Amino acid sequence: MKILTEQVLNKIPILSMYKPTFTHLYKVIISTLLLCTSCCIISAQNTVNNKTFTEHETNNISANTQGIFDNANIFEIDFSKIQRGDWCFPMKNGRVISHFGGKRNHKGTDIKTHAGDTIYAAFEGRVRFAKPCNGYGNVIVLRHDIGIETFYSHNKKNLVRIGDHVKAGQPIAIVGRTGRATTEHCHFEVRINGKPYNPMIFFDSTTRQLRSLKVTAYRSGKIETTNIVPEYDFAQEKSSGKIIKPKG
Repeated sequence: MKILTEQVLNKIPILSMYKPTFTHLYKVIISTLLLCTSCCIISAQNTVNNKTFTEHETNNISANTQGIFDNANIFEIDFSKIQRGDWCFPMKNGRVISHFGGKRNHKGTDIKTHAGDTIYAAFEGRVRFAKPCNGYGNVIVLRHDIGIETFYSHNKKNLVRIGDHVKAGQPIAIVGRTGRATTEHCHFEVRINGKPYNPMIFFDSTTRQLRSLKVTAYRSGKIETTNIVPEYDFAQEKSSGKIIKPKG
């Protein structure tokens, strides 16, 4: 383009008088175009790398998960296939002090522990919401690729920010009593497409283990669960010489 511009200026006498001016203008235009292009590329890369959420999703504690019911009215999550290192009970030494539902229509499970203890991500995912929200106090909401969201609230301090990618078992907050809370605890929720379900459907509150089950979720909000009996570990049985019975 620069060569073409110089040829035009040289062939038209009256324009050749202003060659320095046109050359400078050319450089300014090209520099501006390159800067704009660069900014667009960087912005596009950030959108892809951070999987940016909508304004509604980052400013509302409850939000539908786009895409999970696009092609069907149901979808399934097989928790029995999630490996041990790919899940974590939110509070490793916590005990449940308030269950889901009841007269208060409690939307989650309260897990009691000691002040200053760490809250861990239940599954790998991305932070969709991370800030104070009314009675919840400081909240973290994680969106997981398996199709669910997990909530952690009343936190003393959030350790992650919106857009952060977290792994299962990664520290995400410090337990506290912010919002409407009378003692230090983690209010833990599991939601599918914005609707809360009893977290102890998925976790055993006594053993703090992930249940071996398959969950079928319907667009209407209904869910069905099927217990999955773990298969025999024939390799371990052969090496130990003992008969290994499946748990459950």
